[in-house]
Amino acid sequence: MQDAEQAGSAGGSLVDIDEGIGVGLGLGYYLSDRLMVGADLEWLAPDYSAQLVDDNGAVSSFDHDLTQLNFRFKGTFNFLTGPFSPYAELGAGWTYVDSNVGDGPPIVGCWWHPYFGYICDGYYETFSETSFSYGGALGLRYQFVGSTILRLSYNNYDLDGSGDSPDPTLNAARLDLGEVAWAYLVLGVEHILGGIDHLLFVLALLLIVRGSLRIVATITAFTLAHSITLVAATLGWIHMPGPPVEAIIALSIVFVAAEVVHGLRGKPALTARSPWVVAFSFGLLHGLGFAGALAEVGLPQKAIPVALLMFNVGVEVGQLVFVAAALLLGVLFVKLVTVRPAWTTGLVAYGIGSVAAFWTVERVASFWA
Repeated sequence: MQDAEQAGSAGGSLVDIDEGIGVGLGLGYYLSDRLMVGADLEWLAPDYSAQLVDDNGAVSSFDHDLTQLNFRFKGTFNFLTGPFSPYAELGAGWTYVDSNVGDGPPIVGCWWHPYFGYICDGYYETFSETSFSYGGALGLRYQFVGSTILRLSYNNYDLDGSGDSPDPTLNAARLDLGEVAWAYLVLGVEHILGGIDHLLFVLALLLIVRGSLRIVATITAFTLAHSITLVAATLGWIHMPGPPVEAIIALSIVFVAAEVVHGLRGKPALTARSPWVVAFSFGLLHGLGFAGALAEVGLPQKAIPVALLMFNVGVEVGQLVFVAAALLLGVLFVKLVTVRPAWTTGLVAYGIGSVAAFWTVERVASFWA
């Protein structure tokens, strides 16, 4: 989280940059028990308010958002060799800042597309600058099971810009998650993208729900529900045998696929009227399925909260990637296929339902296998 900052120029222009939360990726290598070298790449987009004064003294004001990228090489020294240690860090690199405000008229180009015909589009050159940045940080580190999991620090970096105006200083609080966190984040993404039953359930919901707000509410309800049961089952608060859970998950897909067919026949049912209710109810079951997969892998005993949190975040990231891809393919299909028979959506629904019905029978039969 980067603190608010104010920057001015000799001509009287002034920019107030709000606080902003960003994300980043870092790589490090330990040269010894205490000394680590590495590099960071960070992105954030804080809002800002600008007051510009031109050469004639006229003042104009506006609000917008910045695009900021930080890339730095750094060295870290841990004062202690145990699992808990304060540390100091020095780094240098470059900071790219884009105002996202046009610098002159738009640049327009036209081209021929085989489906859409002639397309003309334009873009703006924007006011932007890349500055050398240098500084350091002080923080605390806690190490779990041989891997750095959690680091909390306060960073101070100066920008060395090319203009005559005073260069700003960037102050930020930073939270770093280490190897175990990353491993369980990737594991969550892989599980949801490899779990075809969960994805078919989400796809069937997308075939029913109309409107961006309703889609957001439905996916949010599904996320909240399976997060609750994932945490509860993993921590041992509730327990259900795996085979019945998997069979009911398959049956939930059959139910939602049937709801798609009812809607196509002009008889919208519960899912069409209140999709968040259905998504939340069945999401509780799907969370038990996620917990079963996580139980097979296991959790590091000294890092259960971090591993559980990052696995759940990974599941949500993978789910959002799938939803975005499905919606994008739907938009492309609508644009490219101008004549769409009514049976196309029904074919997808019957395909989902047939596969899920087979899974239901197969999983129920496994009870006696």
